[in-house]
Amino acid sequence: MKFPFFAKRKKPVWQVSYQEETPARLSVENEPEFIVIDIETTGFDVLRDRILSIAVAKVFEGICEPGSMQEWIVFQENAELNEAVEIHGILPSESSQGQAEEEVLKELVPILAGSIMVGHHVRFDAAMIHAALMRNFGMGFRNRLLDTALLSMHELDAFKQSGYSRQKPPTLDEVCAQMGINTIDRHTAAGDVFTTVQLFMTLLAKTRHRMGEKFDWKDLPYVKL
Repeated sequence: MKFPFFAKRKKPVWQVSYQEETPARLSVENEPEFIVIDIETTGFDVLRDRILSIAVAKVFEGICEPGSMQEWIVFQENAELNEAVEIHGILPSESSQGQAEEEVLKELVPILAGSIMVGHHVRFDAAMIHAALMRNFGMGFRNRLLDTALLSMHELDAFKQSGYSRQKPPTLDEVCAQMGINTIDRHTAAGDVFTTVQLFMTLLAKTRHRMGEKFDWKDLPYVKL
């Protein structure tokens, strides 16, 4: 006789698909699909702070796919009117009308499945998503990451690694100023994704030009969470 409370709960299809399509070991034989992401949060403490908004856009074969941009405002009942609001502009009244974090993740994760996640200082974005996934579903974040700050340090002389132990990766504003890219709606998730897409495609083109026939998708400076 089987007791239902001892039965192993089946994972939902979207969760199984994400884990199957996003192996822990990176294998890049052909051009991968890149998902450019930006999130705005209540602060910078990964465990204490929460996601307020997320935006993503898909880049494949050197173009940003039309219509791939998506944005979510995440419900946060206890969002505060603090210094962070002065930066991202998301008022507590907007957060209180947002979509439940659990539902946002259910829509976001299938988009991320099997892709390389790109962002500026992207480890923070990934860490916030990982914390939210663990909080809501007990599952971890699996995607490999590509940081446009790190990529700029490989490709732009102004930001080359100097050997100075306290050298910091450049900000999005610094890199865009160096490359003549105009920022739009800075410190909004959608605006920063739009800017980062332009930056990423430009840096990727520089990498491919520099390496020529030796270019291999495996050689980009991917990082893990």
